[in-house]
Amino acid sequence: MPDKHTFLTNEEALNEGIKWLKSLQFSVEYAKEQDGSFTGFVKEFNTAENAPTLEELNKELIKGMREWASLYAEDLPAWTIGRVAEIPYIFKIFYSTDEELASCLHGKSYDGF
Repeated sequence: MPDKHTFLTNEEALNEGIKWLKSLQFSVEYAKEQDGSFTGFVKEFNTAENAPTLEELNKELIKGMREWASLYAEDLPAWTIGRVAEIPYIFKIFYSTDEELASCLHGKSYDGF
């Protein structure tokens, strides 16, 4: 009877982990404010930013995500209580360039602009 379990070498496991991290996406909801600026909310972290344009908003979201991840990493035991699902996203933030993160911000407008 064949073994139902697949065992990976350390290198294979690492490569699979990296591949999985690269596949993670961030869900963003955008809204155009009355003053013409844009607000974006990253659902995975319950964080929001505001900027004059969508392009600038994406930069601000990435900056905010990096700041949030740094705070998270400073006190990992306290932050992970009830928030374990966020840990892979923290790793993604630390191991991705801004350009890679920007390509992972997938959003939708929630006010029809």
